[in-house]
Amino acid sequence: METDEIQSKMNKFGETLKQAGLPGKTILASLLVALLVAGAATGLLETNEAGTITVKQSLLTGEVSIISEPGLFCQCFGTITKYQNAGTVKFSQKAKNKGPNGKPIVRPRKDKNKNPEVSGEIEVRFNDGAMGWISVMTLFDLPTDKDKLGFVHQKFRNYTNLIEIGIKPTIEESVVLTAALMNSGESYTTKRAIFSEWARSQLTKGTYVTEEIDRAEHGMGAAEVTFENNVVRVKTEDGIKLRNENPLERYGIKFKQFQITNIRYESETEDLIKTKREALQQTIVAKIAAERAKQERLAAEEVGKKKVKIAEYEAMVKMKRAEVAAEEDKTVAIINAERKLAVAKVKKQQDLGAANKKIELAKLAKTKAIIAAEKNVKVAILNAQVAKHNKAAYILEGQGLGEQRRLIYKADGALKQKLDAYVKVMTVLSKELGKQKWVPDITMNGNGKGGPANGNAAAGFMNLWMMKTAKDLGVEMIGSKKK
Repeated sequence: METDEIQSKMNKFGETLKQAGLPGKTILASLLVALLVAGAATGLLETNEAGTITVKQSLLTGEVSIISEPGLFCQCFGTITKYQNAGTVKFSQKAKNKGPNGKPIVRPRKDKNKNPEVSGEIEVRFNDGAMGWISVMTLFDLPTDKDKLGFVHQKFRNYTNLIEIGIKPTIEESVVLTAALMNSGESYTTKRAIFSEWARSQLTKGTYVTEEIDRAEHGMGAAEVTFENNVVRVKTEDGIKLRNENPLERYGIKFKQFQITNIRYESETEDLIKTKREALQQTIVAKIAAERAKQERLAAEEVGKKKVKIAEYEAMVKMKRAEVAAEEDKTVAIINAERKLAVAKVKKQQDLGAANKKIELAKLAKTKAIIAAEKNVKVAILNAQVAKHNKAAYILEGQGLGEQRRLIYKADGALKQKLDAYVKVMTVLSKELGKQKWVPDITMNGNGKGGPANGNAAAGFMNLWMMKTAKDLGVEMIGSKKK
């Protein structure tokens, strides 16, 4: 609101200068320089540096503004409070203060330091009553949400109060309560790493809800048992550790780093721890020596037992060897007998197989002979049946041919056959007669009568032969028909 009023006044002043006719750029530059100088001197302007959060409270209205971006802004004579985005808190041992006798004071006092981020060691008491001083280094971040930043400013008013009232007490409480969960010896030896883990967990998630119990502690001897009253332990429910509310969680403050750099004890406690450690070491050495003697005795016993066992074993080996040899001979004899029996069985089986094979071959030959005989009988029967049928067929065929010839002969007297036979006979006769000499070397006159002597003998022979042939063939001569 104040910024808008100043801006409007500056605009009116610029319009006035323009109406006066003065050079605009020169006047503007001069006014800007003058305003910067005046603002810096009188609280008009302010710069928010990187890594810083500035809280401005208006002079007139009391309204709170959060400036988180780096750069120049109008302070407008308001109240300015600066916070660091990320802060560190360190608890460390200060220079030892010396007493009147010149010796350092064992339990240093908590001196207030001008730098709120640096403090002396955190004084703790372990559950065995020993005192200790713990050095811690932490890193935390402020919230980025402006509402939570306003809540932080409303509660603590400035960064120093935030450190002194909010951050440091929370760290100290988590460390002190963690020390109460163990004794000084445990924090020095077995639970040194757990100490840091438990303290970090309580710082970031809330302190543990604790309860008092009685605890038994074993002394140096096996039968020495002592009981401690009012020992603190974490209270659990269904296996979950119960916690108190984290006081910084509502403000959005987050711890990014927590480191225990050193744990310092009282000189008496250190001497006691040293004595316990030496006693423990001596006990361990004694146990080791006793264990070594026990082991040597056991080793000697084992050596004697070993020798006895070796002798027993050697005797047993000899006996076993004899038993094995006898068993081997027995086994060999049994194997040989079984082998002979097996060979005899095999030979018997082979002979029996050969006899059976001969019998089978004889049966097979007999079967083949029977089959062949049956086949021959069937073939003979079939041949007889075929011959019978052939005979009947031949008879029928002969009867048919005879009937055919009879009918043909009845029709023309077998003239064609007769003529063919006559032609063949005459052809053969002509060929044979052609080979004869028909002219006699000597011719004698006959009796003057007609006859062969008076005519051609060959012609007469031909005529006679023709007549005979015609008669044999049953051909009726033309001359006979005329008579």
